[in-house]
Amino acid sequence: MKIYIQESSVALVGKSWEIRKKLKEYGKDYVTVSDWIKNERVASKKRSKVIPFPDKQLD
Repeated sequence: MKIYIQESSVALVGKSWEIRKKLKEYGKDYVTVSDWIKNERVASKKRSKVIPFPDKQLD
C-alpha cells in the first residue's frame, strides 16, 4: 500500500481492503482530509533531518 500526499490531495494505492482499513485508521485522528494533509506536512518537516557536511578548512 502506498499513500501519496500532495498540496491539496491524497492518493491511496493498494487493494480495496487495505485502503478501507487505512481510511478507518486516519478517520479516528482527523475529521477532514485537509486536516490530515496539514498535519502530514508539519510532521514531514519534523522528520526530515538534514545534516550538512562540515566545512572544509583550506590550508
